Amino acid sequence: MALQIVLFLVPYALALLMPSRKWLLAYAATVTLIVAAIWYLTVTAPSTRTGLEGISLAIALSAAVSAAAGTIVRIVTLVVARIVAVYVSIFGAALLIVTVLVWANQ
Repeated sequence: MALQIVLFLVPYALALLMPSRKWLLAYAATVTLIVAAIWYLTVTAPSTRTGLEGISLAIALSAAVSAAAGTIVRIVTLVVARIVAVYVSIFGAALLIVTVLVWANQ
């Protein structure tokens, strides 16, 4: 459970800490390249009976979804006023935590 929270909250928090649109674009591009590299390595890996290559892709995609959610929330906060930005960030984090808990308890 702790690993799932780290995988979801760290990329989300990193996106929220980006000070400008340029930094946010660089962060999104970096996450995209990392996920693409992991996907490529997963697809080209020789198939095993354990399925570990699929697990690495699932872990990378969970972090990518979290980064995408944080990026979307940060885009909204960059567009709206500063007062509303705090509320949007708190609501986005709460929504992400609820999503993780619902997904983990299935």
